[in-house]
Amino acid sequence: MTIHDFLLDLVAIRGLSLNTRDAYANDLRIFDRYVDNILDATQKDITDFIASERAKGFNDKTVARRLASIKSYFDFCVKQGALEENPCKNIPKAKAPLTLPRVLSVKDVTAICDASERVGRTPLERARNKVIVEMLYGSGLRVSELISLKKGIFTGKPEHMIVKGKGSKERLVPISSYTTEAIDTYLELLLETRLSNSQYLFPTNSRQGYINRELVFQSLKHIASVAKVDHRKVSPHKLRHAFASHLLENGADIMVISSLLGHANVTTTEVYTHVADRTLIETVNKNHPFAKKGALL
Repeated sequence: MTIHDFLLDLVAIRGLSLNTRDAYANDLRIFDRYVDNILDATQKDITDFIASERAKGFNDKTVARRLASIKSYFDFCVKQGALEENPCKNIPKAKAPLTLPRVLSVKDVTAICDASERVGRTPLERARNKVIVEMLYGSGLRVSELISLKKGIFTGKPEHMIVKGKGSKERLVPISSYTTEAIDTYLELLLETRLSNSQYLFPTNSRQGYINRELVFQSLKHIASVAKVDHRKVSPHKLRHAFASHLLENGADIMVISSLLGHANVTTTEVYTHVADRTLIETVNKNHPFAKKGALL
């Protein structure tokens, strides 16, 4: 079984995204170059490779992902009958360190939302930027989900929509009244353009038919600057983080948040409980009278 066969299976059979496929491809090709022939790799080859990656300065998260990619490839080879057993089977799973996301405050997000409608060369661009921010923060969308949205979803002012996320899994996400209002304004302006007949919410003349991720990233950096928020703290994923963290801080159930984010496993969502705990501790240490004598927690 070649690496190509495995990558094809990831997309065609498992329904994983092209970005996920590319991450697997990069890891496996690095390992293949290290061992010359990946199918002949032994357990020692793999442990030596992991050691060499650490020696090169790669962090624990990258090393853990590389090992996971290699293990998944060999699992595939065993299932297809190309190997009798997975040479990774006795290698302990490398644990990636828990890194807490830097969460935007409610004040930061409010400033970004307010600034979004002031950024853009035309009324249409300004309205589009407003919708982008409202949907990333108000619905917790991934940028890949956002850019490919279709206009038909918003017919009749729905309060929810079905989004197809990673692995082509569908989930129900909310559409806030603020978002609906922003979309209505944007669509009225879009009607006056040559792209008004496009099926996409954010149409372009490109081959794919809608805006790319880079435009969203660049727009958010500009909006952050206008909002006087550190642009290094702002990205589509940071707004998605804020969506989840602010829900949790206000009492939402973690299982509900996991569903809204489209996480396959609730443990992926549990990082937000650590963020909420940290926020609570900082609040107590900042505001409690005894905190003047030193941190309470």
